[in-house]
Amino acid sequence: MLNERYAAQSHWILLTAPDQAVPNALVIDDWDAWKTALDNVDAETAEFIIQLRLEDLSTPAPEPVAKVTCSACSHEHPPHDVVKAPCEHDYCAACLENLYRACMTDESLFPPRCCRQPFPWELVRDLLSQELQSAFVAKRVELETQDRTYCHVATCSAFIPPDDNVADSAPCPKCQRSTCIKCKRESHTGVCGEDDETEEFLATARQNGWPRCFGCRRVVELNTGCNHMTCLCGAQFCYLCAATWKTCPCAQWDEERLLERAAAHVNNAGAGGHQAPNHAAQVARAAEHLRENHECEHRRWTRRATGSLRCEECRCYQQRFVDECDRCHLRACYRCRTNRL
Repeated sequence: MLNERYAAQSHWILLTAPDQAVPNALVIDDWDAWKTALDNVDAETAEFIIQLRLEDLSTPAPEPVAKVTCSACSHEHPPHDVVKAPCEHDYCAACLENLYRACMTDESLFPPRCCRQPFPWELVRDLLSQELQSAFVAKRVELETQDRTYCHVATCSAFIPPDDNVADSAPCPKCQRSTCIKCKRESHTGVCGEDDETEEFLATARQNGWPRCFGCRRVVELNTGCNHMTCLCGAQFCYLCAATWKTCPCAQWDEERLLERAAAHVNNAGAGGHQAPNHAAQVARAAEHLRENHECEHRRWTRRATGSLRCEECRCYQQRFVDECDRCHLRACYRCRTNRL
């Protein structure tokens, strides 16, 4: 059969008939050249050329479209399958879909963002499936509501949009039962009564020094870091007294926690562990560094190749790499660094 190959720059077509070992090179620039070409090949090949309308092949072939590397998965994708975030990082449709699904069950990822800049909905919407678009729009109302009300019926527990509230009662759109928006129990008349289970839990929280967020009323516990708390709802407050951050005279960190964090940093750096002769001095230097940088904004990072290092935010082990903050030495995976912190 005919084997044809086109070189765009030279306008050559190579014609090879079944019984020809070497192709005949013919310049196809005008009709006379076409007639000569057809005269020099057998009838079957000539008919094949005419049927394929090869006259269009004299037009240079289009240049191949360069692909774009996704910042999240590092794979290459066609430009139409990638969006550029406000921070200039590129995200493919699959990684965006993964992030938007994750943020609906993990509020630390909401709103979907990169480098602390939210993705404009109009920018990413068309790359998400219709099912995910509908689910996210509905979930966004819930996640953007600070004082949320959920159906008091344990087997239902559906979120009740604030626009559905009638006075202090919130009718559930799923089971039609009503919930009090103040005490979050079954709707009632008069003053809200005491909730023994809630009071017992809050008593335990007070005993352990766990404060409640003034914005969403969540109870929080500090494991590591300074006393500056940033809640999932965005509220910032003091861990010791629950007042709005920087409006109280409380200490900004607990010295024991700070020393634990400093020791962890020294150990992460591979300085020989507790047995090293200068370990105490290194911990002291690291502690002083943390005192000066305890409110780090995590602006500059260095990538650390890893066989198995742990992200200090999501606590997951990373097989390829982690990023380490140049200022406070926090170690975080790519997702936590760009989409969570």
